[in-house]
Formats: sequence, structure tokens, C-alpha cells
Amino acid sequence: LPANINVTAHSVGPVMHCKQEVLEFGKVDVLKTHEIKLTLINQSITPAEFTLFTANRESIFLVEEKEGRVEKKGTHVVKVWCSPHEAMKFNDTLMVHVKHGTDLEIPLRCFGIGNTITTDINLSDIKFGDQYTSAEVETEFFIANKGRKGVKITWQRVLDAEQIERYFKSL
Repeated sequence: LPANINVTAHSVGPVMHCKQEVLEFGKVDVLKTHEIKLTLINQSITPAEFTLFTANRESIFLVEEKEGRVEKKGTHVVKVWCSPHEAMKFNDTLMVHVKHGTDLEIPLRCFGIGNTITTDINLSDIKFGDQYTSAEVETEFFIANKGRKGVKITWQRVLDAEQIERYFKSL
């Protein structure tokens, strides 16, 4: 006798996850590039193709490769960089699009510290020595703000211990 048989199938694409749930760079120097390695893990018995990108188009975070493949039951390491341009907190999300699988989102965080002002010479190397008060002494150097925010520069004279001692002896 012929019989009708209903067959139902449920297929699952590649199952991937990341070794790190969050990429926390911590406090990092501004105007320098810092690196963390992200490990992608494929738990399935089929290879997994992926695409990586940040949620924000203009991000201080950058990934080494935009796309790749993790072999079955394998791992793949990707370098992620951050280059903070200001002394402030930065957040973004690394989007991992898994072809035929579930996408992943990894929070990216860093806190830029330091100064965005640069000069073409080391300012501590400027030494005018002892000069007459009416003498004009000058030096030239270039100052640049490599950050995105405006910065106010204030000059002040700082005496070292030897100069302070000489000043008080002269009184």
C-alpha cells in the first residue's frame, strides 16, 4: 500500500562565536595605534565565511581583514586596531556577519589619554641661558594640534631648582 510520508528538515548554518565578548583596549595613548587580537571560533562541521565591519563608518577602530573563512571546528585570529585622536572615551561595535549563520556583535572600547599637541622639536631642549633683561632672544618651532577638537595653549615660565636658588641669593 502506498503511504504518504511527511519529511521536515531543519538546517543550521555555521555556528560561530568569539573568544572575547568585549574588546577592551583600556587607557591608551592618543595619536598611537594599539592592537588586540580577536579569536573567531567555528563550532560547526562546515566552514564559515564571515565579513567584518564597524557599526560606525568613521571609526577609530579598524580590522586587519574585512572578510575571511574559518574552517570546520577551527579558529581564526583577526587583528583589531584603535587609534584614538582625542583624550576621551570611544565606543563602537564590531559587526561579524556570518554567511548562512547568526551574526555577532562585539563591543569595542578604549579611552584615549595624553596630549594631541605635537611640536617639531623637544621643547625641553630649548635653553636660553642667562640673558640681559633688555636682550631679545628667540627660537622658532612648529606646533600642531593632531586632534579634532580645538585646544588653547598657554605659556608660562617655569624655573628649575638651580634658577630659584640663584634668584633668592641675588636678593
